[in-house]
Amino acid sequence: MTELEQIQEILAREMQINPELLQNNATMDDLGLDSLAVLELLMIIEDSFEISIDDEEATKMTTVGQLADLVEQKSKY
Repeated sequence: MTELEQIQEILAREMQINPELLQNNATMDDLGLDSLAVLELLMIIEDSFEISIDDEEATKMTTVGQLADLVEQKSKY
């Protein structure tokens, strides 16, 4: 399973988001996630992938695809 697929699964399961909405270009706003929900999501992602996402990286990430790319990049190290 790719990072994108895993993130889509986490979003569907943990944030109760319809899987049909979880496209690469879907923004966190599109998905109805406010800043607190995004923070919660990032903590779940960090725990799931055993990575650390700093504040600067988090603010640059606005879409599901960008989050997947960041996770993939971080997972390589």
